[in-house]
Amino acid sequence: AVDDHADIGDDLAAHLGPLGVAIQKFQAWFFSFVPFSKDMKMIKARYGTAVAAYFSFMRWTMQQHMVLAMIATGHLVLHFYVQIVTYEVSVNDLVFSVYGIMPRVLLFSSYHREEAGLFMYTQMLLAAALVGTTVRKWVREDRLARNMNSIEKEHEGLKFSKVSAILGP
Repeated sequence: AVDDHADIGDDLAAHLGPLGVAIQKFQAWFFSFVPFSKDMKMIKARYGTAVAAYFSFMRWTMQQHMVLAMIATGHLVLHFYVQIVTYEVSVNDLVFSVYGIMPRVLLFSSYHREEAGLFMYTQMLLAAALVGTTVRKWVREDRLARNMNSIEKEHEGLKFSKVSAILGP
């Protein structure tokens, strides 16, 4: 269950030329921000695949939370902007007038009818992000499982002495 981002677009450069190289460089830069990406191989080698699978799952949940937090933050900024520009509500009223323990801008009652579409599209984007990251993880895990099964089938009938002779010391 360890995700390896090295296989993404390996032959893009061959098919797309300079554009493929640029895409590969962007992917390498983008995946450098993935949590635990440098430590996963060390964790797997030192503690085994079960512990690596745990950290892979934890990395996936962290990625989901980061993506959802970015979408929700963008929505909150838009909501804040609409309140100030369209309805001429002061920043002090939005942030510092507190009902219970929450600022007014975070309350459902601070939304107006005209913002229903924004709210609906944000909810749809959040759901699509969850589905997208989940499907991506399933595809990666399925690819890894198929690779492991093919390796196990290759060495199925071999005894330990033959496997060690093939693989070397």
